[in-house]
Formats: sequence, C-alpha cells, structure tokens
Amino acid sequence: MDGTVAITQCAIPPGMSFLYNFTVEQFGTYWYHSHFSTQYTDGLAGPFIVHSPEEAKIQEMYDIDQVVLLQDWYHELSAALLPGYLSSGNENAEPLPDNGLIQGTNL
Repeated sequence: MDGTVAITQCAIPPGMSFLYNFTVEQFGTYWYHSHFSTQYTDGLAGPFIVHSPEEAKIQEMYDIDQVVLLQDWYHELSAALLPGYLSSGNENAEPLPDNGLIQGTNL
C-alpha cells in the first residue's frame, strides 16, 4: 500500500475512502504522505504515531505529548508549478518553496 499509483494499487477516487488494515510491530513516530501526482507538494502529509501498550504508564508522568510537523510551502498549487519544472532545460531545478510551515501555519 505504498508506492506509485497504478503500479502497486489503483488511486482512491475523489469523495471515496480506503481502509488499510495492517499489523504494527514497531512503535514510534512516522509520517504519511501521498504518492499520487503532486499531492504531497500541496500538503497531503501528516504525522502517524504508534504508541506501545506499556506507554500509558509513562504518559501519566507528563502533561502533553507534542508532535511538531515542519514542511515546505508553495504559494501556488503544484499544477501551476509543474509545467515550469518539467520544461526543457530546467532539469533538476525544482521550484524553491515560498516559505515553511510549522504545524500547518507560518505564524
């Protein structure tokens, strides 16, 4: 369930959902992101946290568990940036992000 659309699985159509059941054998903090077209560039990503059953006792010792998500942000959607990136003579010259986001905001 990870990889290029139409190679490892079909794309999920707009307005539809997909349930992926799997067994977790390793606890920790991970992240998810889209592999379809340029959705990741447009912000389709986020944290994925797997807590161990033994962690409940440890969590009683502190008030908050905070994940900090950092990401690049472009003011234009990828559909507007992609033609310039793919144009002839522009190899390996990806567009520079306009700013960075912390927790989805630049405040």
